[in-house]
Amino acid sequence: MAKAIAGIELALWDIKGKALGVPVYSLFGGPTRDRQLIYWSHCVSTRAKQYGNILWHNGDDWVVGAPPVRTLEDVTALGEEVRNKGFHALKTNITFPGDPASTFGMQQDVENIDSNTTPAVLRYVPEYIGALKAGAGPDVQIALDINFNCTPLAARQICQTLEDLEMMWVEIDMYDAEALADVRRQTTVPITSGENLYTVRDYLPFFQHRSMDNVMVDICWQGFSRSRDVALLAESYELNVAPHNYYSHLASMHAVHLCATVPNVRIMEIDIDDVPWKDDLTGGPVEIADGHLELPTKPGWGVDLNEDLARQKVWEKGRGPGFSTGRN
Repeated sequence: MAKAIAGIELALWDIKGKALGVPVYSLFGGPTRDRQLIYWSHCVSTRAKQYGNILWHNGDDWVVGAPPVRTLEDVTALGEEVRNKGFHALKTNITFPGDPASTFGMQQDVENIDSNTTPAVLRYVPEYIGALKAGAGPDVQIALDINFNCTPLAARQICQTLEDLEMMWVEIDMYDAEALADVRRQTTVPITSGENLYTVRDYLPFFQHRSMDNVMVDICWQGFSRSRDVALLAESYELNVAPHNYYSHLASMHAVHLCATVPNVRIMEIDIDDVPWKDDLTGGPVEIADGHLELPTKPGWGVDLNEDLARQKVWEKGRGPGFSTGRN
């Protein structure tokens, strides 16, 4: 229900902005900035799975056409690509390159861990992040997303293996605010969470328990007004927000407009590897320069949806990636 309300509300803001000839952020007193720092999300994860026939179907047009990642050497090369393209940060999942590839929590060729971990995984995690850092260099920040795949114990163990690697954060999803707070207290790695929460009521116990260092907010789930409510409540707890955004350019516009209207933004997520028709869906590519997304100046969200193309690309069951759960 919250997602349905959010979709309607986001559409109405676009209508109102275009009717008045102003960007949505102007309706909220913005902008507070002209561009927003972004990070390359699902780095390694997409390319490793693309050729492993786990999340992508051979021969269809969901394949991004990027070089495959099958070894840790390929991981290092992708880290270097991120740096060379001007990005200052990236986010990945615990990915085991190969053919097929797999991700921690997706049991294709990883031992069934039942939300726990193993000595082998704990040895591998810093090796994997180290391979990314070797290519990305010391100034590109790296975040790791382990989703809902871990118990508090396993999450803490993974974080502790990364304490010498200057992580931007480890992203952990949990519905128990106290359990996540326990993890945060027992590691020096910053913790980010919240993408699956709705409204200030869901977030409040996490803020009260100091469960996270950065607050993930999904505008497509929350709607714009509610997302701002969460962001401003987070500010009152001296917390930064980081919009959750791995969707289309329309969703990226939702997120960057939010960033333009609140003061406490850490960084914004965006997927770089994606379907080849992503730009066509909203009338062209978004403007990215020096690892920043430029703030749009056109009315409404600043893009127009190509509805004919959207109808051609309606999602079908079993098609396309489901990174968070390992299910299509």
